[in-house]
Parts: sequence; structure tokens; C-alpha cells
Amino acid sequence: MRIDLATEGIADPQVALLFAGIAEAYRRLKRQVSDMTQAELEYRGPSGDLNSTATLIAHLAYVDLTYLHSLKGEKVPPDLDRAYGPFQDETGHLPEVRGKSAAELLERYAVVQDMIRSYLAPLTAADLERTQPSWNPQDQRTTRWLLVHMAWHSAYHQGHITWLKAWARKG
Repeated sequence: MRIDLATEGIADPQVALLFAGIAEAYRRLKRQVSDMTQAELEYRGPSGDLNSTATLIAHLAYVDLTYLHSLKGEKVPPDLDRAYGPFQDETGHLPEVRGKSAAELLERYAVVQDMIRSYLAPLTAADLERTQPSWNPQDQRTTRWLLVHMAWHSAYHQGHITWLKAWARKG
């Protein structure tokens, strides 16, 4: 597969480069989980107290959705919030995901990726300088920072998935 910034459908090279990091993180995640069984997807670590791969994929999709709407300067619409959320359950943990295949979770995440691409397509380098409030009301994050953070966040949790997959296969 040939991957190039022009194939991402984003006109401005600086914006395209940032989206390429997000898109590549998603492609890497797809490859990472493509051969996992349902039991491996739901495995919660040696002590059974970690977030499963399925939970982490759902979390990544939801967080990217919230970042996208932060970039737009709005809250996640209630219908999308119900479909992808919540961020935490009533105990303050990520909501556990069970009974969903990797294909189903990745398909839902692909919808978010498409929303991000569509939003970014007309942006310019000047738009990367815009700021939005973040989860900490005192902080203003630039569009550039949020886009980089989305790719970093995915890479961070992909490290967890690597451990979970290895532990699950070790038995």
C-alpha cells in the first residue's frame, strides 16, 4: 500500500502531515489487533484488573471524537456521546467493552477517523494556530497540539495493547 500525504484528501501540507500521524496510528492499531481472538480482545491482564484491548479501542474512538468536537469548539452531540461514550463509568473507570469484535470496534473508530479527515480537509496552516479550551479550563490548546496529541494518545494505548496481547498469548 502506497501512503502519501496527498492520498489523505487534505489540501494543506502542514495539516495533512498532522492528520497523517493520526491516520497512521489508526492503521497501526488495525494491524496490531487484526489477528486477535475475542478472548484476547477481552483479556484484562494477568490479574484481571486492566483495561482490555476492546475497551482501549472504544476509548480511543471516543477520545478522538471529543478532540474533534473540541477542535470545532463544541460539545459532542448527545447522539454521538451515547453511541461512543461515556468517558467513564459510574466507578470512574473506562467502561468495559465485551462481546464486540475487533472488526466492529474498528469500523466504529473508522467513522470517527472519517469525521476528523472531513473536518481537517479545508483547514490551512493558519488554522493550526487557533486555540480551544481543553479539559483543564485554564489551558488553551492549539489545533496543532490537539492533532499531535491524538496520535500520541493512540500510540500510548497501543503500547498497552502490545502487552495485553503478549500476556494473553503467554497464558
